[in-house]
Amino acid sequence: RPRGRMRYAAAVMAELGRLRPLPFTVEADGHTEELEAALVAVGNTACYGGGMRICPHADPADGRLAVTVVSPGTAGRLLRAFPSIYRGAHTTHPLVRTFHAEAVRVHTPDMRAYADGEPAGSLPLYAEAVPGAVEVLVPKDAASAPG
Repeated sequence: RPRGRMRYAAAVMAELGRLRPLPFTVEADGHTEELEAALVAVGNTACYGGGMRICPHADPADGRLAVTVVSPGTAGRLLRAFPSIYRGAHTTHPLVRTFHAEAVRVHTPDMRAYADGEPAGSLPLYAEAVPGAVEVLVPKDAASAPG
């Protein structure tokens, strides 16, 4: 079994052959859009899944959620674009669209939501950014440490 980042890459490779676009309803800040997508990701931080920067435009301090929509494409086209996800460069790909919203509701029939790879429940999913909802304490040594 692969470990670390390779484990997630292997899982993506295995799923690409079975990937089928789904009809999604995405409501963002009161605007509703019906679309077909291979993936709709909502994040408050940039990374999940072994360092994949799926929502590289996310900023946990800005009071907004980042949304990344991957439109349907062939498995080969998605596979060629996949390595760029680790740099967050996939957002320039023609199949990828990103935007921000304070509140998002995502729905597609018969699908479960996942949070960092863990099942989070059936859709629809409602997420809202609540600025200042969590305080994080950082030790002085960690704040001055490089990287």
